[in-house]
Amino acid sequence: MTKAENAHKSSSAFRVDSAPVGSGADIRTIVVRLDPPSLDDNRSDLKRLEDRALNKYGIEIISAAPEALRALPKTARESGWSLTCELAAETDKGYKLISVSGAKA
Repeated sequence: MTKAENAHKSSSAFRVDSAPVGSGADIRTIVVRLDPPSLDDNRSDLKRLEDRALNKYGIEIISAAPEALRALPKTARESGWSLTCELAAETDKGYKLISVSGAKA
């Protein structure tokens, strides 16, 4: 298990989910700009993404595909913290992060 997966393992609301997304799933694409980490804000990249998605779009990310978690740190830094994220509706309570890529300017 990666550090990102392990860090959120203890959270009761969040889970790493490797199950495939069904063909009829409601897929949303969002574009977010994250603030880079600093001494004053040392939250994980995933936590900053979760907070931004909730504050900007009202979307709660409750799980993530392992490949999306692995891609998040490198992609965020290489893209200057601008991300395009694909999310699949899991329930009426939240979304699964299924992919992360650099946002186009």
